[in-house]
Amino acid sequence: MKFSVIIAGLFSAMVVKAAVYEINFDSNEDALACQTKDIKYITKVSDSNEVIGSQLVLVNAKACSPAILDQFDAVCPALVTRNCF
Repeated sequence: MKFSVIIAGLFSAMVVKAAVYEINFDSNEDALACQTKDIKYITKVSDSNEVIGSQLVLVNAKACSPAILDQFDAVCPALVTRNCF
């Protein structure tokens, strides 16, 4: 009994760290254009990506990287704001 409680505690203590990048645009068209233009890079640095309204969202299993955000500044000048959580 105590062993199973210890094992359960260990699993609940493990936290999965994921970075969520949100790149905001004025329109859905701008978000889709950026995703299309930079799709090779996006698939290289993210585990998943999707456009939701005027926002391009990328998720990866690593910590936030300023270099990834800088890439969007360079490639997608139509972006309004960008964040990583």
